[in-house]
Amino acid sequence: MRKILDLSISPSSRYTKKLLKLGITLIELLIAIAIFALITAITIPMLEGFKEESGYVIAIRDIKLLDQSARLFFL
Repeated sequence: MRKILDLSISPSSRYTKKLLKLGITLIELLIAIAIFALITAITIPMLEGFKEESGYVIAIRDIKLLDQSARLFFL
């Protein structure tokens, strides 16, 4: 009888074998994920600041556009 779904987490599982064939250990994989999470945690507040600044730039651009359209209208 064939196995339909293999839910074992043993060291001999096929996923572990694939990772070992690639030369990546579990510790290295966890460290890479932790570094990625740390970089993400650092950059998200910066991106929010850029988003806030872009809102100001858009508001200034809209004010300039209103000024130009008013000048053209009243000429």
